[in-house]
Amino acid sequence: MHEIQPYEWTHPPLGKWLLTFGIRLFDMTPYGWRFMAAVCGTLMVPVFYAAARAMFRSTRYAFIAALLLVLEGFHLVHSRMANVDIFGVTFTILMYTFMYKYGEKKWESGGFGRSFGYLALSGIFFGCASAVKWNYMYGGAGLAVLLFLALYRRWRESRWEYGSAYFKKLTLTLLSCLILFVAVPAGIYAASYIPYEKATKADDGLKDLPRYQKDIYNYHKGVKEKHPYSSKWYTWPEMLRPVWYYGGKDLAKGDAQSIAAIGNPLVWWGGLAAMLLSWWLGARNRDKIVLTIAVMYLSFYVPWMVSPRSITFLYHYFPMVPLLILSIVWMLRWLEQRWYYGRTFTALVIAGAAVLFVWFYPVLTGMTISREWMNFGIRWLPSWGF
Repeated sequence: MHEIQPYEWTHPPLGKWLLTFGIRLFDMTPYGWRFMAAVCGTLMVPVFYAAARAMFRSTRYAFIAALLLVLEGFHLVHSRMANVDIFGVTFTILMYTFMYKYGEKKWESGGFGRSFGYLALSGIFFGCASAVKWNYMYGGAGLAVLLFLALYRRWRESRWEYGSAYFKKLTLTLLSCLILFVAVPAGIYAASYIPYEKATKADDGLKDLPRYQKDIYNYHKGVKEKHPYSSKWYTWPEMLRPVWYYGGKDLAKGDAQSIAAIGNPLVWWGGLAAMLLSWWLGARNRDKIVLTIAVMYLSFYVPWMVSPRSITFLYHYFPMVPLLILSIVWMLRWLEQRWYYGRTFTALVIAGAAVLFVWFYPVLTGMTISREWMNFGIRWLPSWGF
């Protein structure tokens, strides 16, 4: 549309292509750049509600999950800027939701045929997530684990209900997965480069896709320059180094203005505690929700422990934030089922999240506040540099 030579090639193009729809509507303006991220960030709330509803089978707990997402600062910051991670995280929520629904779909009474719809949707959104950034591709390992766990449950059921027919269905499922989780995502990934190739002045085509991927890998492997707001993977759960995106200029003496990618402390720190405790409690009963959250979390987190990229940032932890919320909701449900004051505790947790959201709102949105309050009231840790 603007005939501008593409210059950013360090990630696949789908997220950047999605941002262009806002530019088409509102031209090359700050509002146009950010519009689609805001749309996706807004849509993430009902998507996450549906995901929690599918897992907990409760409108109440789904509402609590969606409300905690609304009160989560990291989600708000990335919904208000031209950043592609908001797309990738939304796609990962969808791909895991449909895989979870597939695992819950039994094969009797026509369920086998209908279950392929969930597999297809999971594969499609896996392809979309992969075409935003490579790190969302890590979730594919978790999808594979959840798939095989679902097939194992179907095998246990088949001993009583399906007999040898199970192996025919298993073969058909695995062959279908080669298409749905290999061919389809690869096709989506390749198609995401079509707008890029049309815009570039170079005589490139799909034949050049392997070279693009080699260039991306070499770039990320070769990033060695130090960055003041980079952080190592083992510091992310503690939120030790938020990324500072914006600092105000020409402010009156004593004023401060910042935008930082910082999460809600109750969600991040409380969510980490809830997740670890839920793993211990859920393991005893082989709880499927806890198992799903654990598989998802580890599939996104563990690869960063061995990644060749040496400069990383807190926003790489973004896919794990919805999982922290789901862990909180699981623990709240567990307490409510066993403790007379469980619902009161749930109300206190939500109120605490709301208070902290308002508390940190100035540094989430760039409001002008006093430097004294920024340093004393909002910078809780010395490593929070904003």
